[in-house]
Amino acid sequence: MFRLLNRRVNAYVRSISALIGHFLSASLTFVALFAAGWLASLALHFLDSIYPFPAKISEFILEFELYLTYADSVLCVLILLAGAHHFVKKVFRGRDEE
Repeated sequence: MFRLLNRRVNAYVRSISALIGHFLSASLTFVALFAAGWLASLALHFLDSIYPFPAKISEFILEFELYLTYADSVLCVLILLAGAHHFVKKVFRGRDEE
């Protein structure tokens, strides 16, 4: 009886640690992509301050920065949803096997 309880607890703890790992990796991915976008934005604005870009190029740069932020957010949401789906699937599969 205690072995069965121990297996349930271990499976649940492994599932929770995997979910926390997914959350941490999603956070790290978001921060890394956001930092890369921010550094690119900083460099482009610095270059624009030295030698101003034409208006169309400046508009393109601003739109690109916006889309890069959107893509970063969508990617992180997908990572978080995949982790949550994996967790729920693992928890329900673990209950069905016993």
